[in-house]
Amino acid sequence: MANEPIVDFEAIKNDLTNVPKPIQILNENAEVIDQDAFNSFSDDDLVEFMKKMVWERALHNQTMNFSRQGRMGFYAPTEGEEASEMGTVLAMKDQDYLLPAYRDVPQLIQHGATVTEAYLWSRGHVIGNKFKLVH
Repeated sequence: MANEPIVDFEAIKNDLTNVPKPIQILNENAEVIDQDAFNSFSDDDLVEFMKKMVWERALHNQTMNFSRQGRMGFYAPTEGEEASEMGTVLAMKDQDYLLPAYRDVPQLIQHGATVTEAYLWSRGHVIGNKFKLVH
């Protein structure tokens, strides 16, 4: 049917039995606490993940510099959020939807938005739906 929602949020809300639980692979001391989960990643996967986290930290630092210089208005800091932000980027599949929120500028960029478009979005500007998953 044409009027059926793509995602039935009501059904999801009413049945949370199949919602995956978050996993933790490292503790606060960077020690592996879930060896099976850790072993599921190749060395290349881990390097790519680290590159994305370093990229996000660099984006955050540059944006904070712009903000402090008065060259940019409001910015929601992402420092310390790199693993959750980039982890979700790497976990998403082509059919998944990104519904960006407060600190999701880095995710928007990883999904194909330009830096300009992502920051315009964060200021409330409509930028379209042209983004694709970028790995």
